Amino acid sequence: MRAFLIASTAAVFLAQLIYGQSSAALEREFRQPPVSTRPQTYWLWMNGNVSRQGITRDLEAMKRVGIGGVMIFDGGTYLPKGPYGYMSPEWRALMKHAIEEGSRLGIDIGMHNAPGWSSSGGAWITPERSMQQLVWTETTASGPGAREIALPQPRENQGYYRDAFVLAFPAAPGEEKPYEELIQNVIRARDSITFEFTSPFEARSITVQAAFDGRLPSVTLESSQDGVAWQRVAGVANPGRHGIQPPAARNFPAVQARFFRVTGSGAGDLAEVRLHHTARIEDWNFKANFAYRVGRQMEMPAPAADDVAIDPHSVRDLTGQIDGAGHLKWDVPAGSWTILRLGHTTTGQLNVSASEAGRGLECDKLSREAADFNFQNTVAKVLTDAGPLAGKSFGTVAIDSYEAGLQNWTAAFPEEFRKREGYDLRGYLPAMTGRIVGDRAISERFLFDVRRAQADMMAEYYYGRMGELCRQHGLKFYVEGYGQGVFDELQVSGLPEYPMTEFWERTPWTPNRTGAHAVDAEPHGKDGIVRGACVRQGGGGGRVLHRGRGDRALAGVSVLSEDPGRRDVRSGPQPDGVPPLRAPAASYRGTRHDHGAMGYVHGPHQYVVRRECRLAGLPGALPVSAAAGDIRGGHPVFHGGTAAGD
Repeated sequence: MRAFLIASTAAVFLAQLIYGQSSAALEREFRQPPVSTRPQTYWLWMNGNVSRQGITRDLEAMKRVGIGGVMIFDGGTYLPKGPYGYMSPEWRALMKHAIEEGSRLGIDIGMHNAPGWSSSGGAWITPERSMQQLVWTETTASGPGAREIALPQPRENQGYYRDAFVLAFPAAPGEEKPYEELIQNVIRARDSITFEFTSPFEARSITVQAAFDGRLPSVTLESSQDGVAWQRVAGVANPGRHGIQPPAARNFPAVQARFFRVTGSGAGDLAEVRLHHTARIEDWNFKANFAYRVGRQMEMPAPAADDVAIDPHSVRDLTGQIDGAGHLKWDVPAGSWTILRLGHTTTGQLNVSASEAGRGLECDKLSREAADFNFQNTVAKVLTDAGPLAGKSFGTVAIDSYEAGLQNWTAAFPEEFRKREGYDLRGYLPAMTGRIVGDRAISERFLFDVRRAQADMMAEYYYGRMGELCRQHGLKFYVEGYGQGVFDELQVSGLPEYPMTEFWERTPWTPNRTGAHAVDAEPHGKDGIVRGACVRQGGGGGRVLHRGRGDRALAGVSVLSEDPGRRDVRSGPQPDGVPPLRAPAASYRGTRHDHGAMGYVHGPHQYVVRRECRLAGLPGALPVSAAAGDIRGGHPVFHGGTAAGD
């Protein structure tokens, strides 16, 4: 018993000693937070307006207010071009100076992986290495007999086009003759196009398309038997552009008439209008990754009585029989055949808010080689210049918010699809043009497989590959893994060391992002997430609103990355706000969002970083206990709403 009491007393004493030491250490670190818990800040070098003296003054100011790290962005919206273009020898020398100064001051220097803040691209990306989309033309041929058929080339963007496949299948009833031969006259007016057919045409769907650099209006389709009295058939809404200029499409009950009129509402242009005798897959433009919408639970559709479906086993691959001029030599079997010439061209998507020197096409997000090429033209050059400081004071690379939009093709996609989904896509590929293959349910399954394969490719070849390259050089990798793209947000959020997100003072998307990534990080066993904080847009808000949003947004956050002092310069000074736009030593910053021009205070006015956070009711550094804790514990949140613990 005595021995037990002695042992118990010793254990209690030891526990008190350890607790006292840990408590003292916690208090000491709370008063003097270590670098790992200090906030970081975005640091925008705007359009080459940067200097060695300004860099030093900015970093010294950040050191004084407790900043632990910076993320350098090359921006350029609405500012005059400065003397040092992105990745020029002079710009690289300034970047090296910033890294050396960061080492001297104990500030981690990071950079966005490419110019602008979305996503990965620049002047070095050629159309061949850029984001790709599927394009096609249709031609009708009749047999039997040997034919040499001129197949029109699908449309091209920026002078770039490559063939993918030439496929043929038996023509559907009502499509035995070329569509163009059925039209007697086309009448163009200021805001409408009227089609007069040689005889009454039975239509069940419509597809409209704008030019690559145009804007697609919403349109109304009407029918008439005499070209005088008109009846409304259907409205066709603009699906919205996200990278790809998407087609708009609509099914409707069969209508037979000699005249059809398409009338646009609002500004825009129509490059192509096509009426179809057969129905198309419902919302095929979204399901084939031409247009974007938030994911939803899909249900297998029931077949319709008048469906006309392509038998996938009847699809013939004629790709090897077309020459470079687009001439197809084919011994056409009996009957009428529809020939699809399918290829790909660039979406034309440019990086967002890059400087003049850094402006260029976005790289192909489904290509490992394109990701490598972009990395070699940006981060790899800075790594070379950093020398022994690479992976030390130059320690972080980010892919910020994804705003590059969609792509639905890459040259290697057919092989990748077979590898990932286990079957050949050629018999089902007409479904990507909207045609029903097999039946509606089979078409839905195929298009789901297309989306799944492309999501997996983007996760592996873009986000995953960029992470591999960063880790090879000792760099931390931050990713804001959400946006209007062809990827799976939960999947992508598990790839970087630190999933990154943001919260804004007043935007419609803030509630969806403030808690979601703590949940995204959980199944991947992540130690922490990075939160872009204190972002202001427009006027007002005040401390009370900032505090409430901040409490929800910082649940589970281990690194606070501040985007300091955004405000609308038109709104005038605010007593509790940051100063209006100034011209600091290294740079002055500006951009444009939906709510107008905004100024960013920076440079020698870095005190606003700490001040802004205090106004928001947020700490100047994350508490040591929060930064060292489990990001998942006690913070149940879910996508699409406020914190579940509220």
